[in-house]
Amino acid sequence: MDRGALTEEALRDGHLENPPKGSNGRGCRNVTITVGKGEAFGFLGPNGAGKSTFVKMLVGLIHPTAGEATLIGAPIGTLEAKRQIGYLPELYRYQEWLTDDEVVRLHGRLCGMDKQVINKRVPELLHMVGVGQQGKTIFLNSHLLEDVEVLCDRMALLNNGQVLRHGG
Repeated sequence: MDRGALTEEALRDGHLENPPKGSNGRGCRNVTITVGKGEAFGFLGPNGAGKSTFVKMLVGLIHPTAGEATLIGAPIGTLEAKRQIGYLPELYRYQEWLTDDEVVRLHGRLCGMDKQVINKRVPELLHMVGVGQQGKTIFLNSHLLEDVEVLCDRMALLNNGQVLRHGG
C-alpha cells in the first residue's frame, strides 16, 4: 500500500499550541501534522522538544491554548476521540516472556476482576485493539531515531516545540 496516498485520516491537527510555562523550553508552537489511517507514524525529537506535550494534548490530558485537532474524525479531548485510541506511556514495562493474552489477563487480575469476566473480556479486548491485525494506526513518540527508522512509514522531527521537517 502506498502510505502517501491514504485518504482517510487518523489524525489531523491544525496549529496546536501549548507554549512553555517558565523557561524549560518545553511545549508546542504551531504544530501541524496529518497521519493517515493504517500508517505507522514516528514523532521524533530530543528530550524536551515538546513531543510529550503534543501527545498529552492529543489524548486529552492537557488542553491546547490554540489550534484544534481531530482523532478519527472526533475533536481531541472528547469522549468519542478517547474511545478510538489506546495510549501506552513511555515507562510502562511488562515481562517480555508474557504473551498479549497473558498481559491483559494479568491486568484484569490486578484490577480485581472475576476470572469468568476476564475469560470473556480478554478475547474481545485483544480483537478490539487489533492485536495481530493490520490496519491499525501507530503514532510512535520517540527520541530514538533507530526505532522510528525501523517501525515507521513517515515521521516528523520536532525541536523546541516546532516541527522542523516531516515526510517519508
